[in-house]
Amino acid sequence: MPDQRSIARRDLMRHGVTATAALVAAPAVLAGLAPRRATASIDTPDLAQPSWYRFAIGGFEATVLSDGILNIGSAADNFPQADAAALEGVLSDAFLPVDPVLLEQNALILKAGDRLVLFDTGTGGAPILGDAHGRLMHNIRAAGFDPAAFTDILLTHAHPDHCFGLIDADGTPNFPNAAVHLSQADFEFWTNEEMLGAGGLAGVIVAGARRNLLPLRDRIAFVEDEQEVLPGITAMATPGHTVGHICFLVASGDATCFVIGDAAH
Repeated sequence: MPDQRSIARRDLMRHGVTATAALVAAPAVLAGLAPRRATASIDTPDLAQPSWYRFAIGGFEATVLSDGILNIGSAADNFPQADAAALEGVLSDAFLPVDPVLLEQNALILKAGDRLVLFDTGTGGAPILGDAHGRLMHNIRAAGFDPAAFTDILLTHAHPDHCFGLIDADGTPNFPNAAVHLSQADFEFWTNEEMLGAGGLAGVIVAGARRNLLPLRDRIAFVEDEQEVLPGITAMATPGHTVGHICFLVASGDATCFVIGDAAH
């Protein structure tokens, strides 16, 4: 196993680390295979997408599952400083629509020794960005997992599409036996009662974060930069998207996977 502390943030990709985002358009990205832009209009059959995909990270069994589709609106509205033609080209190269931009909301499950770990929990069905998300619990069961069997939930941050799936609509925990791991900075920022008066989207996020995190306070463990949270899983502080955003480096044998959350979209 490589010395995780010796891997500089900007050198991750040069050390053969595969980036796996919570918000990506496909369950796996193969390094070195650049997509080519479609040159003809072809009608693609409307076939159902698989809701989960299983693969190996060294000796760990990994499963990517879909929570559904997030509609984030127009690409131009989300990236107003980008060149419009270049922006359209980037999305077209990935065979993605420009208006609206539709993002596949994915979560990662890891069987690591005697631990069953879930990275992020989806929206829990909260109507945030369209109505085609909130499918994670169904897909967890469809992939053969019992929610009560999870030992650990690792949160990259406390935004709605990452932590609102902790608590069911009736107020019961979706993962009743799991410890929850996230940064203290994100927990304190997004559960701050004074932020409830912020109004708008910020107020919605805070209200939802308090609903999902505060009932689980006694099982929350705060993680720090470069901490080995679980064997083979190391936290990396990546603030910016939120004040306490965390990425996770998964390492087993010669294989590594970098769970980037929303450090990039």
